[in-house]
Amino acid sequence: LECKLIVLHEVSNSMHAKLIALREGLAYVAKWSSLVCHIECDSQGVLHSVQQGQADLSHLRCLIKDCKTLWARQESVYLRYMERNANGVATCYALYSQGMAEWVTDPPDFL
Repeated sequence: LECKLIVLHEVSNSMHAKLIALREGLAYVAKWSSLVCHIECDSQGVLHSVQQGQADLSHLRCLIKDCKTLWARQESVYLRYMERNANGVATCYALYSQGMAEWVTDPPDFL
């Protein structure tokens, strides 16, 4: 079990922020290319943009392309949708952490 928290500045909207988070997550799990990884996202729009085969023409197209490229390079990474309220650990972690943080295996005491 692993988690990484980053602080984002100057994002245009929530889809922009979630795409940046997905790109960071895909780059993060590339370190463990031999392991099966599941990345959960609470935005069906983000997942649809990354999983669809056609070219994206939105203002976020470069970010979407980055996510598609990173995801295509990893055989054992699965993207799935989950309800936002089902991800309380991530919300708690974000609220109690001070800026950027990362943990591997053992979660912080406040979780």
